[in-house]
Amino acid sequence: MKKDSANKAAEQEAMFGIVPMLRSDRTYGFWDFFFVVSGFGIAVWCYAQGVYIASLNNFSGLICSILGGNMLFMCLICLVMIPIVRYGIDSWVYMRAIFGYTGVKVVCVAVVIVNFPWYAIGADIFASAVTSILNTFGINIGGDVWRKILALVCVTLGTIVAIAGPTVIKWANRILVPTLLAVAIAIVFAAFSTLSVTDLLNFKPDLSAYESARAAYGVSLEGNIAFSMSWISCIGAMPRLCKREDQAYLGAALSYGTMVPIMCLIGGILSIAMFTKFGVLSDDPVVMYAELVNPALAVLGLVFIAFSSIVVQGIGSYSFAIVLKSILPKARFKPLAGILFAYVAGLILWGGVAEHLGPFMSIGGIIYAPLCGILIVDFFLVRKQRFSMRSIYQIDGHSAYKYTSGFSVPAFIAFAIGMIVMISIYNPITGSVGSRVFYFIGSSAWAGIVAALAYYVISKIPQMCKYMLQDRGELTK
Repeated sequence: MKKDSANKAAEQEAMFGIVPMLRSDRTYGFWDFFFVVSGFGIAVWCYAQGVYIASLNNFSGLICSILGGNMLFMCLICLVMIPIVRYGIDSWVYMRAIFGYTGVKVVCVAVVIVNFPWYAIGADIFASAVTSILNTFGINIGGDVWRKILALVCVTLGTIVAIAGPTVIKWANRILVPTLLAVAIAIVFAAFSTLSVTDLLNFKPDLSAYESARAAYGVSLEGNIAFSMSWISCIGAMPRLCKREDQAYLGAALSYGTMVPIMCLIGGILSIAMFTKFGVLSDDPVVMYAELVNPALAVLGLVFIAFSSIVVQGIGSYSFAIVLKSILPKARFKPLAGILFAYVAGLILWGGVAEHLGPFMSIGGIIYAPLCGILIVDFFLVRKQRFSMRSIYQIDGHSAYKYTSGFSVPAFIAFAIGMIVMISIYNPITGSVGSRVFYFIGSSAWAGIVAALAYYVISKIPQMCKYMLQDRGELTK
């Protein structure tokens, strides 16, 4: 039986995650990439992030934490796109050179596990939006069971979008991004009918659980830095579709570093408006829309929230199915997308992700932070922007990245050092601060810096350098 054209496109794109994509086959320019990344980035989870940061800061702290924590680090994190675009390969394919053929699989699976709970949050907000829209038209459904059913509908539709492939995703985001941003800004202006500048400046959250306002700000800054670093897990699948390196870098930096913080800030401002009017910091954008603006604008906003949730589910499923295919070349695209569906569905049925958002972000940072630092240092300083494509794909017996039973010992040592540093500075499970350096740039940033330094120092030891750079004899002159 022949596959339909959409399925063929999905399979073909999945294949391109394994083999290098030629520039002649690439379809994304700057605006295409910017809109796709923005549609992914300004998803409904930005509201949850903004509310979380608002619960830890006054208004000035909200601005500094969100803008500083995201903008600064995205300029560095987006550097990892350069090898992806230059060689037309997924970042996880390149990471075979860093962690080894088997080691990269371990890191990849760990990243997928800690990243995909975000999609359970998006699906839950979709369920809330659809419920609110139906209630507006007199169709009353409620209860936890219906909410979970609707969330599963969101994930199902998102998986269908993923199978449809990047062309559908591109056009969906061309419509979604400018419209969703315009609606969000309109709702913020509407919310100001019940919120003055004085209300914003006088806002003070309940910080009784923290020893000081400075401690709460440190936790919020850590949350934003870990949030910005989490994009490292999504970078690998899409940039290889870009025609030029500068287009990929600028598109992602402007999206993740500007559009995303703006949407988080909007979420924070709306939550302050809710607090001013009702005395509650709501973390549900659906409730915010319904309570702060007129019904017509609220329904419009809810429609785009629902649409956004589906598209984001699609981008996530598409991207991470290709990520998994890059480490499991023999696996098929649709079963991998099905596995991701099952994982998110399990999280939805559990229902506890949103309740543990802060620790969840920091736990992810334990993996993201060392990964970011090692990736940048490896490509630019250790390998000096050159590696062996023959050994990446083990062509004709070339296996420079086999290392020790498929694992690169220096990479995992540096990774472990970064993780230990992060946990010693701030324990995301207990919330305890182990060092006062946490109050400057959190713990994720320190973990990334220390892991990068450790990896670079190890590379300067002659025997370790020879071990890490076994590919030098295979480089194309």
